[in-house]
Amino acid sequence: MSERIRTLKVRYPNQWLAIKVTKRGPHHEPLIGELLARAPTHRALHRRLKDPNVYETYTGRIPRQAILF
Repeated sequence: MSERIRTLKVRYPNQWLAIKVTKRGPHHEPLIGELLARAPTHRALHRRLKDPNVYETYTGRIPRQAILF
Protein backbone atom coordinates (compact mmCIF):
# COMPACT_ATOMS: atom_id res chain seq x y z
CA MET A 1 0.00 0.00 0.00
CA SER A 2 1.44 3.36 -0.99
CA GLU A 3 1.73 6.07 1.65
CA ARG A 4 3.17 9.55 1.91
CA ILE A 5 6.87 9.31 2.64
CA ARG A 6 6.66 11.97 5.35
CA THR A 7 4.01 9.81 7.11
CA LEU A 8 6.34 6.80 7.03
CA LYS A 9 9.16 8.91 8.50
CA VAL A 10 6.95 9.92 11.42
CA ARG A 11 5.68 6.37 12.00
CA TYR A 12 9.19 4.86 12.16
CA PRO A 13 11.46 7.29 14.04
CA ASN A 14 15.22 6.69 14.04
CA GLN A 15 15.01 3.93 11.45
CA TRP A 16 16.47 3.44 8.00
CA LEU A 17 13.66 2.98 5.48
CA ALA A 18 13.72 1.41 2.02
CA ILE A 19 10.84 2.75 -0.04
CA LYS A 20 9.70 1.92 -3.56
CA VAL A 21 8.69 5.34 -4.89
CA THR A 22 5.29 5.36 -6.63
CA LYS A 23 4.86 9.13 -7.06
CA ARG A 24 7.33 11.99 -7.43
CA GLY A 25 6.89 15.73 -7.12
CA PRO A 26 7.54 18.45 -9.70
CA HIS A 27 11.28 18.43 -8.91
CA HIS A 28 11.46 14.61 -9.04
CA GLU A 29 11.52 14.36 -5.23
CA PRO A 30 9.95 11.20 -3.75
CA LEU A 31 6.47 11.89 -2.33
CA ILE A 32 4.59 8.60 -2.08
CA GLY A 33 5.83 5.03 -1.90
CA GLU A 34 5.59 1.52 -0.53
CA LEU A 35 7.70 0.57 2.48
CA LEU A 36 9.83 -2.44 1.51
CA ALA A 37 12.04 -2.75 4.59
CA ARG A 38 13.15 -0.91 7.72
CA ALA A 39 16.08 -1.41 10.04
CA PRO A 40 17.93 0.37 12.86
CA THR A 41 21.19 0.51 10.86
CA HIS A 42 22.05 1.20 7.24
CA ARG A 43 24.04 -2.03 7.04
CA ALA A 44 21.09 -4.09 8.30
CA LEU A 45 18.84 -2.44 5.73
CA HIS A 46 21.22 -3.38 2.90
CA ARG A 47 21.26 -7.00 4.03
CA ARG A 48 17.49 -7.12 3.46
CA LEU A 49 17.43 -5.36 0.07
CA LYS A 50 17.85 -6.97 -3.30
CA ASP A 51 16.65 -4.08 -5.51
CA PRO A 52 19.15 -1.22 -6.05
CA ASN A 53 16.37 1.07 -7.38
CA VAL A 54 14.97 1.81 -3.93
CA TYR A 55 14.81 5.17 -2.15
CA GLU A 56 16.63 4.98 1.18
CA THR A 57 16.21 7.53 3.96
CA TYR A 58 16.93 7.89 7.65
CA THR A 59 14.18 9.27 9.87
CA GLY A 60 16.29 10.63 12.71
CA ARG A 61 19.39 12.74 13.15
CA ILE A 62 22.21 11.27 11.11
CA PRO A 63 24.98 10.19 13.49
CA ARG A 64 28.28 12.03 12.98
CA GLN A 65 30.13 8.82 12.29
CA ALA A 66 27.48 7.13 10.16
CA ILE A 67 28.96 4.64 7.76
CA LEU A 68 27.18 4.81 4.43
CA PHE A 69 27.93 2.53 1.54
